[in-house]
Amino acid sequence: MEFMEQTVPRHPEVLALTEAVSLGDRKAARQLVSRLYDRARATVFYLAGTHRDADDLVQLAMMEVIRSAGSYRGEASVEKWADRIVVRTAMRHIKQRRRRDHVVELDSERTFGAPAEQGDVVARRQLRQRITALLDRLPLRQKVVVTLHWMSGYRVAEIAEMVDAPVNTVRDRLQTAKRRLKKMALGDPMLRQWAERMHDEI
Repeated sequence: MEFMEQTVPRHPEVLALTEAVSLGDRKAARQLVSRLYDRARATVFYLAGTHRDADDLVQLAMMEVIRSAGSYRGEASVEKWADRIVVRTAMRHIKQRRRRDHVVELDSERTFGAPAEQGDVVARRQLRQRITALLDRLPLRQKVVVTLHWMSGYRVAEIAEMVDAPVNTVRDRLQTAKRRLKKMALGDPMLRQWAERMHDEI
């Protein structure tokens, strides 16, 4: 009789929570949503901006997370597990709606590569909006990899797994998006310093 090695969950407490969610425990569902909502909202709003349906899209993504709770195995963090669901849900709906609407700004406190120093709140908000306007000029596939790489800190291999694309394809998308963003940003006085700070490494 062969010995079958069983993977031991690295996040047993969270696994217990998601199992409770999958069984219909509403309190557990609220706890899971509370843990993941801000992260999911930031991801969706970087992808969809202040699209009039963006808040609805966040809700749809969280509903999908709840419905998928039984698939969590505790082998990775629940945040990474949920990120994949959120991104795929967002991409599916954005593709359907992008023909009708164009995203123009972002309502989020997290900023791609923006200076970390404390500064004027209005200026920082304007910077975020300008960066988001540049992101909106990218094809969705490039925008997704940039969002995951810069906002959430995912490596190329991790992004490739999340979006079901070859590693080299994701790397090419990221490099292409970065070149386009830098070129566009250098033409904007407010973004020139931000563009010059962009790292050369992927």
